[in-house]
Amino acid sequence: MNDADHEAAIAKFLVGERWLYWNGVDMLAAEALWGAAQQAIDAVSHARGQRHGNTRAKAALVQAMDTKYGPVPELATGFESIRDRLHNHFYTGRLAEPELSERLQAARIFIRQMQDIARQERGVI
Repeated sequence: MNDADHEAAIAKFLVGERWLYWNGVDMLAAEALWGAAQQAIDAVSHARGQRHGNTRAKAALVQAMDTKYGPVPELATGFESIRDRLHNHFYTGRLAEPELSERLQAARIFIRQMQDIARQERGVI
């Protein structure tokens, strides 16, 4: 994938998440944000000329970006929250309102921040 492909995938996941959530399919909405987060992290990897890596490598990249550009509270906890709570919600449905809404919003913030970091890493910003 190239930069435009990552951005397009993120946009599709974000639109899908909103539609799913507002139509009562919250478990899939949570997973859509997991997908958007994966694409945003991959966009940063791509901008740095690195391989995308597994989940552990992605967590390390997020930590490195938090150190480089931060500290950014939403980065420090955002990836873990998406991975450990929203991605898990897809399988279990355990999150209830208002925690689900709060975590979805925090995930959107994390994704936007990672998109900004990818642009900075590419020298676009």
